[in-house]
Amino acid sequence: WQPCYSNPETARIAGENIFEYLKEHPDTQSISLTVNDCGNFCQCNECKKANKGGDAYHHSEVYFTWVKRVAEAVGKKYPDLPLVALAYNMVYNPCSFKLPDNVVIALCLDIYSVTDPKMMERHKRIIADWGSKAKKLGVWDYSWGYPYLPPRMYLKRHVEMLRYLYQHG
Repeated sequence: WQPCYSNPETARIAGENIFEYLKEHPDTQSISLTVNDCGNFCQCNECKKANKGGDAYHHSEVYFTWVKRVAEAVGKKYPDLPLVALAYNMVYNPCSFKLPDNVVIALCLDIYSVTDPKMMERHKRIIADWGSKAKKLGVWDYSWGYPYLPPRMYLKRHVEMLRYLYQHG
């Protein structure tokens, strides 16, 4: 399940939980606001409205509105603490607004997919768009690890994508 991201109360509660956690763990270097991996987004009228009709595969507007609310609250007390949000699956597409500077967007992609020129262009468009929405970008890459025992590398395309990522923060 996911919380109701359109309800401001869920962002307030998340902020309180983060403050409590940071009291007990003052050396924390970042906080994850990553969306749950299971889908099952709230389908209340406010969430559907935020997502411009409730498309089952696009929840970036409501989710990143929630991220923005949490980041603004946490940033007042901990302005230098990075809050990481994963652009993944149903929230891979960029939101329509700029995020606070304390938000790091980790793009979840399989860099090996850029061996397909259409995927390379799609990822580049999304990266450029995210680069205009967030001060910092990161990458969560699926080029190795289970179920891929040897790394799946196509160095020429990987280098092109890594350079592009670097150029976009």
